Amino acid sequence: MKVAFYAPMNAPDDGPPSGDRLIARQLIDGLSDLGHSVEIPTRLKTWRQDPGGFEELKDQAAAHVSLLHEQSFDAWVTYHVYYKAPDLIGPWIARAKGIPYYMAEASLAPSRMDGPWAEHYTSAREAMDVATRIFCISPRDRPALENAGLGAKLVDLAPWVDAKVWDRPRANNRGPVQLVTTAMMREGDKVESYELLSRALPKLTVGWAFTIYGDGPARRAVEKLFAPFGEKVTFKGLADPFTLAEAYANADLFAWPGLGEGLGMTYLEAQAAGLPCVACNGPGPHGALDDATARFTQQTPDAYAWAMDDLARNKDRREAMGKAAKRFVSTRFSRERYLHTLRDTLTSHLL
Repeated sequence: MKVAFYAPMNAPDDGPPSGDRLIARQLIDGLSDLGHSVEIPTRLKTWRQDPGGFEELKDQAAAHVSLLHEQSFDAWVTYHVYYKAPDLIGPWIARAKGIPYYMAEASLAPSRMDGPWAEHYTSAREAMDVATRIFCISPRDRPALENAGLGAKLVDLAPWVDAKVWDRPRANNRGPVQLVTTAMMREGDKVESYELLSRALPKLTVGWAFTIYGDGPARRAVEKLFAPFGEKVTFKGLADPFTLAEAYANADLFAWPGLGEGLGMTYLEAQAAGLPCVACNGPGPHGALDDATARFTQQTPDAYAWAMDDLARNKDRREAMGKAAKRFVSTRFSRERYLHTLRDTLTSHLL
């Protein structure tokens, strides 16, 4: 089958590495592994920082729809739809050609139903009505979709992690506790998570060193947050999975609050490497972590510092949690489970 794949927020091969693009590539790879031919027929980016210029955007989308009518597809898959990145192309093509239309990682924010984003919200919502099935990547999105009457369309599709990539011999650290994190550096939830970390670190009662992987437009702001700690905090920038796997093997604890996270692929990768995690309570972290593999805290510096301190002082507990983390990821977030769910869902419609 020939499947059209469209990502209105970020094309899977455009821009720096991110969890968003990784999940998109997993969908493409999964479809290919199941024997389907996948094509990216359009790269129109509908994501907007502010609601202005929507009529012009709709005109651009209409032009793409007109061109795509000449192409042949057996199914359409759109990844990551919400009010700031509505799908203005897929539903039109699917209805015109009479083919199944799938969504993955659709989010609804009822607070945007009125106001300057109302038309964008309505467009995203109407596309969800057209969808044959909606794959829920993160459990965070499910409640709002169910409340909107879309429950019958929802299929849970947790991302997968290649455990072999992250499996390395663990270091036996005897000095300061080695903390590590990996996250994009952009304004909003990411910077707020970094800020919480920077306020929690002074409250630790053990010796520590912190290594941060990641980059982005807010890097200077993030570096400023940690400047008072001097050489105790090291910024490594972007890194490939093999470099990160070595870093995780040499660390004791993965520390990332995960404020506003949809899921957090870095949590899965850290656990696959055998690292216990410390995260704040929230749908995203709870969808990627387990009580046996992570310590969940309130969103305060005191609570977060206490959780890090407690694990830093108990090596046996960290080791037990690390072993549980490997088991958790290998069973809940396996490639086999992912492909099984994807295959069963598509088989019902791609006949």
